[in-house]
Amino acid sequence: MKEVKLRMNEQLKYEEIRKYVLGYQSNERTSIKLGITIRQVNKLKKVYKEKGKEGFIHGNRDCKPINYKELSLRMKL
Repeated sequence: MKEVKLRMNEQLKYEEIRKYVLGYQSNERTSIKLGITIRQVNKLKKVYKEKGKEGFIHGNRDCKPINYKELSLRMKL
């Protein structure tokens, strides 16, 4: 099994959704703690059940910005 490293905000979401799925807190309380709607909590619950921890990694994590310039080009400017 591949080890997944989450960033701080991703880890917070994962832990709160995990508490909700395990029945330790309600979806209302989870939505207040995360500052999101109940509908988004339910979507994250679905992601948790389907993908587990990997589902909480942001989609753009390893992408370079569109305006990224190579170091050699930046030095010329």
